[in-house]
Amino acid sequence: MPPLQEFNHSIVIQVINVAHFLLGSITVVTVCHYRTLLLPKKEAIILFPLQKFSEKTESCKRIECSPPSHMNLGYFQETILYYGFYTNATISKTENGASYNMQLAYIFTVGIYFVICLFSLVFSMTKSFRRNFINPQAYSGNASKLLCTWDFNITNEKAVKLKQKNLSTQIKEALFEVNQEVLNFSLKERVVHIVIHLASWVASLGTAVVACAGVYFLSINNLELFMKERKNDLESQAAMLVLPIVASLLNAFIPFFYSWLGLLEKFQNPRHQIYVTITRNIILKISIVGILCYYWLNIVAASESQCWETLVGQDIYRLVLVDFIFCLLGCFFGEFVRRIIGTTVYVSLGVPEFDIARNVLDLIYAQTLTWIGIFFSPLLPGIQMISFSVVFYVKKVSLMMNCQPPRKVWRAAQMTTFFIFLLFFPSLVGVLSVIAVTVWRLKPSKECGPFRGLSSMYAAISEWIETLKNYPGSEWVVWIYQNLFQSELFFFILSTLLLIITYLYWQIIEGRKTMVKLLRKQIINEGKDKMFLLEKLRALQMAKQNLSAPRRQDQKRSSASYHSSTQPAQHMPNYLERTFDRNQNASYNEFSYSPEILEGIGLPLDAETSRPSSRTGVSEALALALRARREAEREDEDDDKDFRP
Repeated sequence: MPPLQEFNHSIVIQVINVAHFLLGSITVVTVCHYRTLLLPKKEAIILFPLQKFSEKTESCKRIECSPPSHMNLGYFQETILYYGFYTNATISKTENGASYNMQLAYIFTVGIYFVICLFSLVFSMTKSFRRNFINPQAYSGNASKLLCTWDFNITNEKAVKLKQKNLSTQIKEALFEVNQEVLNFSLKERVVHIVIHLASWVASLGTAVVACAGVYFLSINNLELFMKERKNDLESQAAMLVLPIVASLLNAFIPFFYSWLGLLEKFQNPRHQIYVTITRNIILKISIVGILCYYWLNIVAASESQCWETLVGQDIYRLVLVDFIFCLLGCFFGEFVRRIIGTTVYVSLGVPEFDIARNVLDLIYAQTLTWIGIFFSPLLPGIQMISFSVVFYVKKVSLMMNCQPPRKVWRAAQMTTFFIFLLFFPSLVGVLSVIAVTVWRLKPSKECGPFRGLSSMYAAISEWIETLKNYPGSEWVVWIYQNLFQSELFFFILSTLLLIITYLYWQIIEGRKTMVKLLRKQIINEGKDKMFLLEKLRALQMAKQNLSAPRRQDQKRSSASYHSSTQPAQHMPNYLERTFDRNQNASYNEFSYSPEILEGIGLPLDAETSRPSSRTGVSEALALALRARREAEREDEDDDKDFRP
């Protein structure tokens, strides 16, 4: 089923990415606890590249591994879940032994995570595009969907019904473009439709702007509550939950308003209605995430908070958790309770439909929040992986028990590519922009996190490169960093090569599409040629039968008159008649082909028999046509001899 494929695809991507990221996180946690065990020992050496602390200072441990205790924003505040817990130490067991730089481990782990996500999405998007848009089966017609798509291994009655509905939807998709009616509207009706479309877009964009304004003011209120340091911790945390609850309510109910606008617009093509509704929903969700990113990077980062990265991580953690709760509540009230009401109280409502687009957009929204929160809450992908697994099985059970397949006719296969593209852009591209601003431009907190005391988080890499200059075997790393990563020319050449390769592949795809179309036309023309030759063959056979009947009658009459005019003793043998009958009754297999005719049309001949070679694959219809043509020529020659004076 297409819905299950969407959820399964998202979970597979998440499992792959989290597997790599948890490896780095476990290493970070192990090293942090290992550092604590090493502190009491005399041989343990803690190296701080930017801040020098004495091992005799008791407050050193508190400053490095945890933020100040007066923040009191949650039970996981001083755990490995948030950015502020990690140290900025370079750990080494011996003075000249191998060391572990926590700053480099943190930034490289996040970077490798995003590289894996990028390549996974590009590969999935390319594979889906090749399968759904440039598949040669798209030119094979609709007969294969009727004759060759049924799976005879299906024996379960419920699975058979689901397969029938799936095939029915595919056939409707294939026949929709053929059977759609083209309506001719008057000028007044066109003006009314344009006004309705414009009003719907104004209403949808206005709703998104109002939602973003509400989220922004609630965010400012949350920051004020945090800065006041209220005494009642439970009351403060309850007030902090207002923002994620309002954001989840907006994402849950505004899409229904957009669906109502789509019905009001009365699109001629239902597919246009689906694309417009998805576009409005993605604008709403991306706008809410965008205004939150502006609040985090411009207001929270510039506030007087002693660990603003942890505050951002806590906000994202609340948003992810509340979104997960609302997803479960939506399954219960929106599908289970709705089915009970539609089957018992108001039967006319019926069973609810499973909205594939809305559910997939909810997954994209949750994945976007997780990507943003990776840098501020490193273990957030693990939490999201668990929540996605629970959501997948809950949605699967709800889909089978409470919902019916959507009645809208739309190409689910091509929509899969569209959803993956939305996950890539604007979701992943926007998240990479946010992370780039955080790493290159924002100043880290002074009292928490692995990048404390630095002008920017990227300065940790610059300091590492300066350290490598003192080691003789590391010149190649310094050269690569200075001549490639810090060179604008390198990135310009790399971008140019990528554009050229993309253009070449695009031209190759277009050429293959043209070749497939030409081959298809050639197959159709060959079929028409065979039909033409068969019709000519039938016409020649009919003409042959029509000419042979009166000729035999004339010959019988002439022979009867000849016998009556001569004596019986002088009867002559009818050699001509037997020869003519033998030629007329000869089978096609005894017919000798004309080499001149076959050479004229370009057919190869056997050297011994002067017949068309059976190995050339010449169609039977062509051979029969040539035989009929030879028979007609011989009959014409006989007619000329008979009527010659």
